[in-house]
Amino acid sequence: MTKATQTFGAIGLFMLTWLATLYEKVPGLHLGDKAQTEIVPVLPLVALVWFGAYSLGTVGWNLMTFPECTGAFEELMEEIEQAKNDLRGKVDLAS
Repeated sequence: MTKATQTFGAIGLFMLTWLATLYEKVPGLHLGDKAQTEIVPVLPLVALVWFGAYSLGTVGWNLMTFPECTGAFEELMEEIEQAKNDLRGKVDLAS
């Protein structure tokens, strides 16, 4: 099962559960009039805000703990110098 299949499956399950709760189709589940009219309709928005907060936190944490690659930096600078020298050798300034 791919990650996309898992994600869409979880979203579908959430939407089905939310719609069943919103339209009171689950037998034996009564949340109360206040919860049914004020809380249940905004649950997808709350889930979206939670997802956004989690995503921002994950990106921030990964940026803070990103490893430094000093060896790769030095190798890249050396390759840049080699490319510059190679290009300087191919340029004919007399013409």
